[in-house]
Amino acid sequence: LGLGFVLTFAAEHFGIRMNPEVYYIDKLPVHLDPSEFAVVGAATVLVCLAATLFPAYQASRVRPVDALRYD
Repeated sequence: LGLGFVLTFAAEHFGIRMNPEVYYIDKLPVHLDPSEFAVVGAATVLVCLAATLFPAYQASRVRPVDALRYD
């Protein structure tokens, strides 16, 4: 998360040079919006929580004897 922020800030400050004869622009425009950065971080945390809590809930519903039994 921190490395992405630093790299994006550097790209915004220094720009990413491009060949203007090929792309018709000399720099790739980069804009860092802190609110979008925060929303993506929060969404990532929520998805990770859901991905861990759902299987844990399902595993808690199984009796240990049934889980250890080999059929």
